[in-house]
Amino acid sequence: MPDETPKIKYCFDTSAFVNGWRRHYKPRSFSTLWDHIGEMMQKGLIVVAEEVPKEIGAGTDDLVSWFKQYKSCVMPVTQEQLNIVSDIVNKYPLISEYKSSKIYSADTFVVAIAKINKCTVVTYEKPDGNKVKPKIPALCKEHFVECCDLATFFEKEGMTFNH
Repeated sequence: MPDETPKIKYCFDTSAFVNGWRRHYKPRSFSTLWDHIGEMMQKGLIVVAEEVPKEIGAGTDDLVSWFKQYKSCVMPVTQEQLNIVSDIVNKYPLISEYKSSKIYSADTFVVAIAKINKCTVVTYEKPDGNKVKPKIPALCKEHFVECCDLATFFEKEGMTFNH
């Protein structure tokens, strides 16, 4: 009998939620989008690193309360993740330097989870050519992980929005 367990398809970075929800696809106009993302999270098709809810929780809007109902999509930290994160931090030490206003950093864990599970990272980050503190897309490329933005995620999933 074939395994019916859904396979993780995407690992969302905090920016996919924050920029999507707060700037580009506000739930008041795109409620079906967020319903669909929530369903994918419940089914285990979208996962997040443990740091993502902490970063989202730093906000004070309804994204915080919406996200709380999808705790099952949070991937606990594993030794395998820590090994990849350690490799990244050893190569790029500035990645682990936390700004005083930002006490959490999910980026390296997002890449690690995607690499381990062979899934696509969804992020709003863009590569900026920084060789000392690379952004998620550059780290994904280096680790042979597919990476896209939220609009490309919609296309990959065949999502359409009609009025």
